[in-house]
Amino acid sequence: ILAAFPEYHVDAGRASLVGRRDELEQFERLLADAGRGGGRTVLVSGPPGVGKSAQLDWVSQRAERAGWRVGQGVAAAVEGAWPYAPVLDALADLCRRHPTLLDGLGDTYRQEIERALAGAELTWSGEGTHQRLFVAAAELLRLAASGTGLLLAVDDMHEADEASLRLLHYLARGISGERALIVVGHREAPFRRGGGVIT
Repeated sequence: ILAAFPEYHVDAGRASLVGRRDELEQFERLLADAGRGGGRTVLVSGPPGVGKSAQLDWVSQRAERAGWRVGQGVAAAVEGAWPYAPVLDALADLCRRHPTLLDGLGDTYRQEIERALAGAELTWSGEGTHQRLFVAAAELLRLAASGTGLLLAVDDMHEADEASLRLLHYLARGISGERALIVVGHREAPFRRGGGVIT
């Protein structure tokens, strides 16, 4: 799913966070590029315990210090197949940190976001998508990115359901040309061709 838009692959398995100069410099370049309207999505992958979450925290804090709007979410197996949970977690965090953000959305978009964040029942059959939620979430990201920039970080996506992956894919496509960076943590490289990672 996620291979359809511009992306970078950061291998979290190379070294400890203390020795992550190359990866952190790459994040700095990506933040600078996104700040000029070069919206990107970054996949951070590697085995458990090598610092993927620490990298997501680092880039989130770096973006926040630069005045960007930031939202962080995490997938959890305990949530089961709750549709969209980690992405909604990140959107809810974004709205908590920036409570006036929803005021800038049109009524229809705002109502859809508020309904989703309030825990209204959302089901996904695999035969279609919640188009209103997808469009409203994309509008929210565009609005959030319209200032100094937006960073949306979603960790542990290997625990996420298919609906969450589809929503994240839609949002990643939508940030092209925006001051936005989506950073996704994943336990294993999700895209393989002949044993290699597609980047």
